[in-house]
Amino acid sequence: MKYQRKASGSGASQSRDGHWVGMTEVHCAFTLGPKSDSSEGQSLSPEIKLAFAFGGSSHFAPASLLADACEGSRLAGKDISNREHRLLEHSLTHRKQTTAPRSNRELSTNRFRDISLSTLQRKNAFPLTTFSKCVLFALLIFAVVAAASPLAAQEKRKIIIDQDCAGPGGTDTQAILALIQSPDTDVLGITVVTGDAWRDEEVQHALRLLEIIGRTDIPVVPGAIFPLVNSKEYIARWETLYGKVVYQGAWNFAKRHPVHGPFEVPPMPEGAPTTKASTEGIAHFLLRMVHQYPHQVAIYEGGPLTDLALAQAIDPQFASLAKELVLMGGSLNPQTDDPEFTMTPRREFNLWMDPEASRIVLHAPWPRIVVTTVDISLKTKMDQELISQIVKGQYPAAQYTAKYADTNYLWDELASVAWLDPSIITKWKKLYLDVSIDHGASYGDTLVWSEDTRPHMGEREVEIQDDLDKPKFYKEFVDLLTRPTPSATTHPAR
Repeated sequence: MKYQRKASGSGASQSRDGHWVGMTEVHCAFTLGPKSDSSEGQSLSPEIKLAFAFGGSSHFAPASLLADACEGSRLAGKDISNREHRLLEHSLTHRKQTTAPRSNRELSTNRFRDISLSTLQRKNAFPLTTFSKCVLFALLIFAVVAAASPLAAQEKRKIIIDQDCAGPGGTDTQAILALIQSPDTDVLGITVVTGDAWRDEEVQHALRLLEIIGRTDIPVVPGAIFPLVNSKEYIARWETLYGKVVYQGAWNFAKRHPVHGPFEVPPMPEGAPTTKASTEGIAHFLLRMVHQYPHQVAIYEGGPLTDLALAQAIDPQFASLAKELVLMGGSLNPQTDDPEFTMTPRREFNLWMDPEASRIVLHAPWPRIVVTTVDISLKTKMDQELISQIVKGQYPAAQYTAKYADTNYLWDELASVAWLDPSIITKWKKLYLDVSIDHGASYGDTLVWSEDTRPHMGEREVEIQDDLDKPKFYKEFVDLLTRPTPSATTHPAR
Protein backbone atom coordinates (compact mmCIF):
# COMPACT_ATOMS: atom_id res chain seq x y z
CA MET A 1 0.00 0.00 0.00
CA LYS A 2 1.30 3.47 -0.84
CA TYR A 3 1.21 6.25 1.78
CA GLN A 4 1.52 9.86 0.66
CA ARG A 5 2.54 13.07 2.38
CA LYS A 6 3.51 11.46 5.69
CA ALA A 7 3.93 14.11 8.37
CA SER A 8 6.73 14.32 10.87
CA GLY A 9 4.60 12.86 13.63
CA SER A 10 4.67 9.20 14.53
CA GLY A 11 1.33 8.40 12.91
CA ALA A 12 -0.90 9.40 9.98
CA SER A 13 -4.53 9.86 9.08
CA GLN A 14 -6.23 9.52 5.69
CA SER A 15 -8.54 12.25 4.45
CA ARG A 16 -11.72 11.54 2.51
CA ASP A 17 -9.84 12.42 -0.68
CA GLY A 18 -7.46 9.54 -0.08
CA HIS A 19 -4.43 11.57 1.08
CA TRP A 20 -2.52 10.49 4.16
CA VAL A 21 -1.72 13.40 6.47
CA GLY A 22 0.25 13.53 9.68
CA MET A 23 -1.27 12.79 13.05
CA THR A 24 0.55 12.10 16.28
CA GLU A 25 -0.35 8.88 17.98
CA VAL A 26 -3.65 9.21 19.76
CA HIS A 27 -2.49 7.35 22.82
CA CYS A 28 0.26 9.88 23.49
CA ALA A 29 -2.30 12.30 24.89
CA PHE A 30 -3.73 9.73 27.26
CA THR A 31 -2.79 6.33 28.46
CA LEU A 32 -4.66 3.14 27.86
CA GLY A 33 -3.07 -0.04 29.04
CA PRO A 34 -2.86 -2.87 26.57
CA LYS A 35 -5.57 -4.76 28.41
CA SER A 36 -7.64 -1.76 29.53
CA ASP A 37 -10.62 -0.34 27.69
CA SER A 38 -11.82 1.92 30.51
CA SER A 39 -10.68 4.69 32.80
CA GLU A 40 -11.97 5.69 36.19
CA GLY A 41 -14.31 2.72 36.19
CA GLN A 42 -16.09 3.79 33.00
CA SER A 43 -16.27 1.53 29.95
CA LEU A 44 -15.78 2.98 26.51
CA SER A 45 -18.52 2.38 23.94
CA PRO A 46 -17.78 -0.23 21.22
CA GLU A 47 -17.58 2.49 18.58
CA ILE A 48 -15.02 4.45 20.56
CA LYS A 49 -12.97 1.32 21.26
CA LEU A 50 -13.00 0.54 17.51
CA ALA A 51 -11.78 4.04 16.73
CA PHE A 52 -8.96 3.84 19.24
CA ALA A 53 -7.99 0.34 18.18
CA PHE A 54 -6.08 2.12 15.42
CA GLY A 55 -4.31 4.36 17.92
CA GLY A 56 -1.42 2.02 18.74
CA SER A 57 2.03 2.87 17.61
CA SER A 58 1.87 0.52 14.62
CA HIS A 59 -1.49 1.71 13.20
CA PHE A 60 -3.04 4.71 11.54
CA ALA A 61 -6.26 6.28 12.74
CA PRO A 62 -8.37 7.78 9.94
CA ALA A 63 -10.24 10.88 11.06
CA SER A 64 -13.38 9.54 9.40
CA LEU A 65 -13.28 6.54 11.74
CA LEU A 66 -13.21 8.81 14.81
CA ALA A 67 -16.10 10.81 13.42
CA ASP A 68 -18.10 7.71 12.54
CA ALA A 69 -17.56 6.46 16.11
CA CYS A 70 -19.43 9.48 17.45
CA GLU A 71 -22.12 9.08 14.83
CA GLY A 72 -22.46 5.34 15.56
CA SER A 73 -22.98 5.95 19.27
CA ARG A 74 -25.54 8.65 18.59
CA LEU A 75 -27.60 6.51 16.23
CA ALA A 76 -27.57 3.68 18.73
CA GLY A 77 -29.23 5.97 21.24
CA LYS A 78 -26.21 6.20 23.46
CA ASP A 79 -24.90 9.41 24.90
CA ILE A 80 -21.20 9.94 24.64
CA SER A 81 -19.67 10.31 28.07
CA ASN A 82 -17.72 13.41 28.99
CA ARG A 83 -14.55 11.35 29.04
CA GLU A 84 -15.20 9.89 25.58
CA HIS A 85 -16.05 13.33 24.26
CA ARG A 86 -12.83 14.72 25.66
CA LEU A 87 -10.80 11.92 24.08
CA LEU A 88 -12.30 12.45 20.64
CA GLU A 89 -12.15 16.21 20.91
CA HIS A 90 -8.50 16.04 21.95
CA SER A 91 -7.63 13.84 18.98
CA LEU A 92 -9.39 15.99 16.39
CA THR A 93 -8.15 19.25 17.88
CA HIS A 94 -4.58 17.97 18.04
CA ARG A 95 -4.87 16.91 14.38
CA LYS A 96 -5.99 20.39 13.33
CA GLN A 97 -3.11 21.94 15.20
CA THR A 98 -0.39 19.69 13.81
CA THR A 99 -1.52 19.42 10.19
CA ALA A 100 -0.96 22.34 7.91
CA PRO A 101 -3.09 22.30 4.75
CA ARG A 102 -0.98 21.70 1.67
CA SER A 103 -3.66 22.37 -0.92
CA ASN A 104 -7.26 23.43 -1.27
CA ARG A 105 -8.20 19.77 -1.72
CA GLU A 106 -6.79 19.05 1.75
CA LEU A 107 -8.67 21.83 3.53
CA SER A 108 -11.81 19.73 3.71
CA THR A 109 -9.99 17.16 5.84
CA ASN A 110 -10.13 19.59 8.76
CA ARG A 111 -13.91 19.86 8.65
CA PHE A 112 -15.45 17.26 10.84
CA ARG A 113 -18.87 17.65 9.20
CA ASP A 114 -17.42 16.68 5.77
CA ILE A 115 -16.04 13.34 6.90
CA SER A 116 -18.41 10.39 6.44
CA LEU A 117 -18.40 7.05 4.66
CA SER A 118 -21.26 8.00 2.37
CA THR A 119 -19.46 11.16 1.31
CA LEU A 120 -16.30 9.19 0.62
CA GLN A 121 -18.16 6.73 -1.60
CA ARG A 122 -19.96 9.51 -3.43
CA LYS A 123 -16.80 11.53 -4.04
CA ASN A 124 -14.92 8.53 -5.42
CA ALA A 125 -17.69 7.36 -7.75
CA PHE A 126 -16.92 7.57 -11.46
CA PRO A 127 -19.60 9.53 -13.29
CA LEU A 128 -20.83 7.82 -16.48
CA THR A 129 -21.77 10.38 -19.09
CA THR A 130 -24.21 9.60 -21.89
CA PHE A 131 -21.28 9.33 -24.29
CA SER A 132 -19.47 6.88 -22.00
CA LYS A 133 -22.56 4.71 -21.78
CA CYS A 134 -22.89 4.66 -25.57
CA VAL A 135 -19.24 3.65 -25.96
CA LEU A 136 -19.59 0.85 -23.40
CA PHE A 137 -22.76 -0.38 -25.09
CA ALA A 138 -21.05 -0.43 -28.49
CA LEU A 139 -18.11 -2.37 -27.05
CA LEU A 140 -20.51 -4.88 -25.53
CA ILE A 141 -22.25 -5.43 -28.88
CA PHE A 142 -18.89 -5.85 -30.62
CA ALA A 143 -17.79 -8.42 -28.05
CA VAL A 144 -20.98 -10.44 -28.50
CA VAL A 145 -20.68 -10.44 -32.30
CA ALA A 146 -16.99 -11.36 -32.17
CA ALA A 147 -17.65 -14.23 -29.77
CA ALA A 148 -20.35 -15.57 -32.07
CA SER A 149 -18.03 -15.57 -35.08
CA PRO A 150 -16.77 -19.05 -36.11
CA LEU A 151 -13.29 -17.64 -36.68
CA ALA A 152 -13.26 -16.31 -33.14
CA ALA A 153 -14.34 -19.68 -31.81
CA GLN A 154 -11.66 -21.56 -33.71
CA GLU A 155 -8.89 -20.17 -35.87
CA LYS A 156 -8.16 -22.03 -39.07
CA ARG A 157 -5.34 -24.58 -38.92
CA LYS A 158 -2.32 -23.49 -40.93
CA ILE A 159 -0.65 -26.05 -43.16
CA ILE A 160 1.91 -26.25 -45.96
CA ILE A 161 1.42 -29.10 -48.43
CA ASP A 162 4.69 -30.58 -49.73
CA GLN A 163 3.58 -32.95 -52.46
CA ASP A 164 4.76 -34.74 -55.58
CA CYS A 165 1.77 -33.62 -57.57
CA ALA A 166 1.42 -36.11 -60.42
CA GLY A 167 -1.82 -35.66 -62.32
CA PRO A 168 -4.41 -35.09 -63.30
CA GLY A 169 -6.28 -36.91 -60.55
CA GLY A 170 -4.80 -39.64 -58.40
CA THR A 171 -3.67 -39.81 -54.81
CA ASP A 172 -1.49 -36.69 -54.93
CA THR A 173 -4.11 -34.25 -56.19
CA GLN A 174 -6.89 -35.86 -54.16
CA ALA A 175 -4.93 -35.39 -50.95
CA ILE A 176 -4.36 -31.73 -51.86
CA LEU A 177 -8.07 -31.31 -52.54
CA ALA A 178 -9.08 -32.88 -49.22
CA LEU A 179 -6.96 -30.35 -47.33
CA ILE A 180 -8.08 -27.32 -49.34
CA GLN A 181 -11.74 -28.35 -49.26
CA SER A 182 -11.84 -28.37 -45.47
CA PRO A 183 -13.32 -25.14 -44.05
CA ASP A 184 -10.99 -25.50 -41.07
CA THR A 185 -7.69 -25.20 -42.94
CA ASP A 186 -5.56 -22.31 -44.08
CA VAL A 187 -3.28 -23.68 -46.81
CA LEU A 188 -0.28 -21.35 -46.87
CA GLY A 189 1.22 -22.89 -49.98
CA ILE A 190 1.83 -26.00 -52.05
CA THR A 191 5.49 -26.91 -52.45
CA VAL A 192 6.24 -29.38 -55.22
CA VAL A 193 9.02 -31.99 -55.27
CA THR A 194 9.98 -34.59 -57.85
CA GLY A 195 8.45 -37.92 -56.90
CA ASP A 196 5.66 -39.72 -58.72
CA ALA A 197 6.47 -37.41 -61.64
CA TRP A 198 9.12 -34.82 -62.45
CA ARG A 199 8.81 -31.50 -60.65
CA ASP A 200 8.13 -29.21 -63.63
CA GLU A 201 5.28 -31.37 -64.85
CA GLU A 202 3.84 -31.61 -61.33
CA VAL A 203 3.93 -27.81 -60.88
CA GLN A 204 1.73 -27.42 -63.95
CA HIS A 205 -0.80 -29.94 -62.62
CA ALA A 206 -0.91 -28.15 -59.28
CA LEU A 207 -1.47 -24.75 -60.89
CA ARG A 208 -4.23 -26.08 -63.12
CA LEU A 209 -5.93 -27.81 -60.18
CA LEU A 210 -6.08 -24.53 -58.25
CA GLU A 211 -7.51 -22.75 -61.30
CA ILE A 212 -10.26 -25.34 -61.66
CA ILE A 213 -11.41 -25.03 -58.03
CA GLY A 214 -10.94 -21.26 -57.91
CA ARG A 215 -8.11 -21.07 -55.36
CA THR A 216 -5.29 -19.42 -57.27
CA ASP A 217 -4.56 -17.40 -54.12
CA ILE A 218 -2.57 -20.40 -52.85
CA PRO A 219 1.04 -20.10 -54.03
CA VAL A 220 2.66 -23.04 -55.81
CA VAL A 221 6.37 -23.13 -55.04
CA PRO A 222 8.67 -25.35 -57.16
CA GLY A 223 10.94 -27.49 -55.00
CA ALA A 224 13.77 -29.95 -55.59
CA ILE A 225 14.15 -31.66 -58.95
CA PHE A 226 16.76 -34.22 -57.84
CA PRO A 227 17.50 -36.02 -54.55
CA LEU A 228 20.48 -34.97 -52.44
CA VAL A 229 22.58 -38.04 -53.32
CA ASN A 230 20.44 -40.71 -54.97
CA SER A 231 19.80 -40.68 -58.71
CA LYS A 232 18.20 -42.65 -61.50
CA GLU A 233 21.63 -43.59 -62.85
CA TYR A 234 22.90 -44.77 -59.48
CA ILE A 235 19.85 -47.00 -58.92
CA ALA A 236 20.36 -48.54 -62.35
CA ARG A 237 23.83 -49.70 -61.21
CA TRP A 238 22.55 -50.66 -57.75
CA GLU A 239 19.95 -52.96 -59.34
CA THR A 240 22.68 -55.02 -60.96
CA LEU A 241 23.88 -55.98 -57.48
CA TYR A 242 20.74 -56.15 -55.37
CA GLY A 243 17.78 -56.69 -57.66
CA LYS A 244 15.07 -54.69 -59.37
CA VAL A 245 13.21 -51.80 -57.75
CA VAL A 246 9.59 -52.16 -58.92
CA TYR A 247 8.43 -48.58 -58.55
CA GLN A 248 10.79 -45.62 -59.03
CA GLY A 249 8.30 -42.81 -59.63
CA ALA A 250 9.35 -40.36 -62.34
CA TRP A 251 12.39 -42.49 -63.17
CA ASN A 252 10.47 -45.48 -64.52
CA PHE A 253 6.77 -44.60 -64.47
CA ALA A 254 4.52 -42.11 -66.22
CA LYS A 255 0.77 -41.61 -66.21
CA ARG A 256 -1.06 -41.34 -69.54
CA HIS A 257 2.19 -40.69 -71.47
CA PRO A 258 5.66 -42.19 -71.93
CA VAL A 259 8.46 -41.77 -69.40
CA HIS A 260 10.34 -38.54 -70.13
CA GLY A 261 13.16 -36.31 -68.89
CA PRO A 262 13.11 -33.88 -65.97
CA PHE A 263 12.39 -30.70 -67.92
CA GLU A 264 9.71 -31.93 -70.32
CA VAL A 265 6.05 -31.20 -69.72
CA PRO A 266 3.78 -33.50 -71.75
CA PRO A 267 0.34 -32.32 -72.97
CA MET A 268 -2.05 -31.96 -70.03
CA PRO A 269 -5.48 -33.63 -70.30
CA GLU A 270 -7.02 -31.04 -67.97
CA GLY A 271 -5.59 -28.13 -69.96
CA ALA A 272 -2.51 -26.01 -69.39
CA PRO A 273 -2.65 -23.40 -66.62
CA THR A 274 -2.52 -19.67 -67.29
CA THR A 275 -1.26 -18.80 -63.79
CA LYS A 276 2.40 -18.90 -62.87
CA ALA A 277 4.33 -20.58 -60.09
CA SER A 278 6.10 -18.64 -57.37
CA THR A 279 9.70 -17.63 -58.06
CA GLU A 280 10.66 -17.86 -54.39
CA GLY A 281 13.23 -20.47 -53.43
CA ILE A 282 11.73 -23.54 -51.80
CA ALA A 283 13.80 -23.42 -48.61
CA HIS A 284 13.27 -19.68 -48.25
CA PHE A 285 9.50 -20.09 -48.52
CA LEU A 286 9.35 -22.87 -45.94
CA LEU A 287 11.59 -21.00 -43.51
CA ARG A 288 9.73 -17.73 -43.97
CA MET A 289 6.40 -19.35 -43.18
CA VAL A 290 7.49 -21.05 -39.96
CA HIS A 291 9.20 -17.87 -38.78
CA GLN A 292 6.13 -15.81 -39.63
CA TYR A 293 3.83 -18.24 -37.82
CA PRO A 294 6.03 -19.94 -35.22
CA HIS A 295 4.64 -23.20 -33.79
CA GLN A 296 1.43 -22.81 -35.83
CA VAL A 297 2.22 -24.44 -39.19
CA ALA A 298 1.76 -28.15 -39.81
CA ILE A 299 3.95 -29.54 -42.60
CA TYR A 300 2.15 -32.18 -44.65
CA GLU A 301 4.58 -34.40 -46.56
CA GLY A 302 3.13 -36.60 -49.30
CA GLY A 303 6.27 -37.07 -51.40
CA PRO A 304 10.04 -37.53 -51.03
CA LEU A 305 11.51 -35.41 -48.23
CA THR A 306 14.11 -33.41 -50.20
CA ASP A 307 12.43 -30.00 -49.79
CA LEU A 308 12.19 -30.35 -46.03
CA ALA A 309 15.79 -31.52 -45.74
CA LEU A 310 16.99 -28.45 -47.64
CA ALA A 311 15.13 -26.13 -45.27
CA GLN A 312 16.42 -28.00 -42.22
CA ALA A 313 20.01 -27.92 -43.49
CA ILE A 314 19.87 -24.15 -44.00
CA ASP A 315 18.12 -23.35 -40.72
CA PRO A 316 18.32 -25.92 -37.88
CA GLN A 317 15.33 -24.16 -36.26
CA PHE A 318 13.01 -25.08 -39.11
CA ALA A 319 11.57 -28.29 -37.64
CA SER A 320 11.30 -26.93 -34.10
CA LEU A 321 9.42 -23.83 -35.31
CA ALA A 322 6.80 -25.95 -37.11
CA LYS A 323 3.82 -27.30 -35.24
CA GLU A 324 4.13 -30.89 -36.49
CA LEU A 325 5.14 -33.09 -39.39
CA VAL A 326 2.39 -35.15 -41.03
CA LEU A 327 4.10 -37.81 -43.14
CA MET A 328 2.84 -40.37 -45.60
CA GLY A 329 5.81 -42.70 -45.72
CA GLY A 330 7.52 -45.78 -44.39
CA SER A 331 6.69 -49.46 -44.53
CA LEU A 332 6.94 -51.85 -41.58
CA ASN A 333 5.23 -55.17 -42.20
CA PRO A 334 2.33 -54.71 -44.65
CA GLN A 335 -0.07 -57.63 -44.98
CA THR A 336 -0.58 -57.77 -48.75
CA ASP A 337 -0.01 -59.70 -51.94
CA ASP A 338 1.00 -56.55 -53.81
CA PRO A 339 4.26 -57.41 -55.63
CA GLU A 340 5.78 -54.06 -54.73
CA PHE A 341 5.87 -55.08 -51.06
CA THR A 342 5.71 -58.86 -50.77
CA MET A 343 9.46 -59.37 -51.29
CA THR A 344 10.66 -55.98 -50.01
CA PRO A 345 8.28 -55.03 -47.18
CA ARG A 346 10.54 -52.25 -45.84
CA ARG A 347 10.89 -50.35 -49.13
CA GLU A 348 8.48 -47.42 -49.39
CA PHE A 349 8.87 -44.94 -52.22
CA ASN A 350 8.66 -41.58 -50.38
CA LEU A 351 11.45 -42.46 -47.94
CA TRP A 352 13.39 -44.53 -50.49
CA MET A 353 13.79 -42.00 -53.32
CA ASP A 354 15.98 -39.68 -51.23
CA PRO A 355 17.26 -41.67 -48.24
CA GLU A 356 19.73 -39.00 -47.11
CA ALA A 357 16.98 -36.37 -47.05
CA SER A 358 14.73 -38.78 -45.15
CA ARG A 359 17.46 -39.30 -42.54
CA ILE A 360 17.90 -35.52 -42.07
CA VAL A 361 14.18 -34.89 -41.66
CA LEU A 362 13.51 -37.82 -39.33
CA HIS A 363 16.37 -36.74 -37.06
CA ALA A 364 15.19 -33.12 -36.90
CA PRO A 365 13.59 -31.74 -33.69
CA TRP A 366 9.93 -31.70 -34.74
CA PRO A 367 7.53 -31.17 -31.83
CA ARG A 368 5.52 -34.10 -33.21
CA ILE A 369 5.69 -36.54 -36.13
CA VAL A 370 2.58 -38.42 -37.29
CA VAL A 371 3.12 -41.20 -39.83
CA THR A 372 0.74 -42.90 -42.25
CA THR A 373 2.60 -46.02 -43.39
CA VAL A 374 2.05 -48.44 -46.26
CA ASP A 375 0.67 -50.90 -43.68
CA ILE A 376 -2.48 -48.88 -42.98
CA SER A 377 -2.79 -47.33 -46.45
CA LEU A 378 -3.20 -50.74 -48.03
CA LYS A 379 -6.43 -51.15 -46.06
CA THR A 380 -8.06 -48.45 -48.21
CA LYS A 381 -9.11 -48.33 -51.85
CA MET A 382 -10.46 -45.78 -54.31
CA ASP A 383 -12.94 -48.19 -55.88
CA GLN A 384 -15.79 -47.62 -58.30
CA GLU A 385 -18.37 -47.37 -55.52
CA LEU A 386 -16.48 -44.47 -53.96
CA ILE A 387 -16.01 -42.80 -57.33
CA SER A 388 -19.74 -43.11 -58.04
CA GLN A 389 -20.50 -41.19 -54.85
CA ILE A 390 -18.08 -38.42 -55.80
CA VAL A 391 -19.60 -38.18 -59.29
CA LYS A 392 -22.81 -36.90 -57.68
CA GLY A 393 -21.03 -33.79 -56.45
CA GLN A 394 -21.91 -30.64 -58.39
CA TYR A 395 -18.88 -28.53 -57.48
CA PRO A 396 -15.56 -28.35 -59.41
CA ALA A 397 -13.52 -30.39 -56.90
CA ALA A 398 -15.88 -33.35 -57.21
CA GLN A 399 -16.16 -33.09 -60.98
CA TYR A 400 -12.40 -32.94 -61.40
CA THR A 401 -11.85 -35.94 -59.09
CA ALA A 402 -14.54 -38.05 -60.71
CA LYS A 403 -13.22 -37.32 -64.20
CA TYR A 404 -9.60 -38.24 -63.50
CA ALA A 405 -9.86 -40.76 -60.65
CA ASP A 406 -8.34 -44.20 -60.93
CA THR A 407 -8.68 -47.23 -58.70
CA ASN A 408 -5.75 -47.27 -56.34
CA TYR A 409 -4.91 -47.18 -52.66
CA LEU A 410 -5.73 -43.94 -50.85
CA TRP A 411 -2.13 -43.40 -49.80
CA ASP A 412 -1.96 -39.66 -49.30
CA GLU A 413 -5.68 -39.07 -48.87
CA LEU A 414 -5.66 -41.08 -45.64
CA ALA A 415 -2.81 -39.00 -44.24
CA SER A 416 -4.58 -35.74 -45.06
CA VAL A 417 -8.06 -36.71 -43.82
CA ALA A 418 -6.61 -38.25 -40.64
CA TRP A 419 -4.86 -34.94 -39.93
CA LEU A 420 -8.20 -33.17 -40.33
CA ASP A 421 -9.97 -35.70 -38.11
CA PRO A 422 -7.69 -37.97 -36.05
CA SER A 423 -10.72 -39.85 -34.71
CA ILE A 424 -10.83 -41.95 -37.89
CA ILE A 425 -7.67 -43.66 -36.63
CA THR A 426 -8.69 -46.31 -34.12
CA LYS A 427 -5.27 -47.67 -33.20
CA TRP A 428 -1.85 -46.04 -32.79
CA LYS A 429 1.61 -47.14 -31.80
CA LYS A 430 4.75 -45.21 -30.91
CA LEU A 431 8.03 -46.40 -32.40
CA TYR A 432 11.41 -44.98 -33.40
CA LEU A 433 11.70 -44.44 -37.15
CA ASP A 434 14.68 -43.96 -39.44
CA VAL A 435 15.91 -44.77 -42.95
CA SER A 436 18.95 -46.76 -43.99
CA ILE A 437 21.59 -44.76 -45.84
CA ASP A 438 23.87 -47.78 -46.16
CA HIS A 439 24.50 -48.10 -49.89
CA GLY A 440 24.21 -51.85 -49.75
CA ALA A 441 21.09 -53.97 -50.17
CA SER A 442 19.12 -52.03 -47.51
CA TYR A 443 19.61 -48.59 -49.10
CA GLY A 444 16.46 -46.54 -48.50
CA ASP A 445 14.70 -49.15 -46.35
CA THR A 446 12.54 -48.13 -43.42
CA LEU A 447 14.14 -48.81 -40.04
CA VAL A 448 12.05 -49.10 -36.92
CA TRP A 449 12.70 -49.90 -33.25
CA SER A 450 10.98 -49.99 -29.91
CA GLU A 451 12.32 -48.09 -26.90
CA ASP A 452 14.17 -51.21 -25.74
CA THR A 453 15.88 -51.98 -29.04
CA ARG A 454 16.74 -48.58 -30.57
CA PRO A 455 20.43 -47.73 -31.11
CA HIS A 456 20.28 -44.17 -29.69
CA MET A 457 21.81 -42.63 -32.81
CA GLY A 458 19.47 -39.64 -33.09
CA GLU A 459 16.34 -41.49 -34.18
CA ARG A 460 13.04 -39.88 -33.15
CA GLU A 461 9.89 -41.35 -31.69
CA VAL A 462 6.92 -41.04 -34.05
CA GLU A 463 3.19 -41.73 -33.80
CA ILE A 464 2.29 -44.43 -36.31
CA GLN A 465 -1.29 -45.02 -37.42
CA ASP A 466 -2.10 -48.71 -37.11
CA ASP A 467 -5.82 -49.09 -37.89
CA LEU A 468 -8.80 -47.00 -38.96
CA ASP A 469 -12.57 -46.67 -39.05
CA LYS A 470 -12.82 -47.20 -42.79
CA PRO A 471 -16.52 -46.29 -43.30
CA LYS A 472 -15.99 -43.04 -41.40
CA PHE A 473 -12.88 -42.24 -43.45
CA TYR A 474 -14.68 -42.88 -46.74
CA LYS A 475 -17.63 -40.74 -45.71
CA GLU A 476 -15.48 -37.80 -44.66
CA PHE A 477 -13.37 -38.10 -47.80
CA VAL A 478 -16.44 -38.00 -50.06
CA ASP A 479 -17.97 -35.14 -48.04
CA LEU A 480 -14.80 -33.08 -48.44
CA LEU A 481 -14.53 -33.57 -52.19
CA THR A 482 -18.23 -32.91 -52.88
CA ARG A 483 -18.65 -29.75 -50.81
CA PRO A 484 -18.15 -26.22 -52.20
CA THR A 485 -14.57 -25.01 -52.08
CA PRO A 486 -13.98 -22.54 -49.23
CA SER A 487 -13.07 -19.00 -50.17
CA ALA A 488 -9.54 -17.69 -49.83
CA THR A 489 -8.15 -16.93 -46.40
CA THR A 490 -7.04 -13.32 -45.98
CA HIS A 491 -3.41 -12.98 -44.95
CA PRO A 492 -1.32 -9.95 -44.03
CA ALA A 493 1.06 -8.80 -46.72
CA ARG A 494 3.59 -11.52 -47.41
